[in-house]
Amino acid sequence: MWLYMSLSSPHLGYMYSTSKLVDAGLWILKKWKKSKSLEQLCLTDHANLTESCLYKLSEASGLNWFKHIYLISSHQDLYAPFESTRIQFCNKALDESQ
Repeated sequence: MWLYMSLSSPHLGYMYSTSKLVDAGLWILKKWKKSKSLEQLCLTDHANLTESCLYKLSEASGLNWFKHIYLISSHQDLYAPFESTRIQFCNKALDESQ
């Protein structure tokens, strides 16, 4: 595989979102639609984070198959958390024990 390109995809989920409006919208959609994928994206699909779907996917191999990996993000994007799109830890995550 030659190229993996991601455009503002929340690879680490929406756990540390910076937009209260997006948080409220996701909460409403989760309650109204009962969407399993939204629960997984928000890391609320399991009480233990190490048992969540995104955590288990993060342990699987896959990105190493690509020769080039481009993670494109923007600070102006208020929907996907900036650090999540770049697969980086945010300061809030570093301050927590989990």
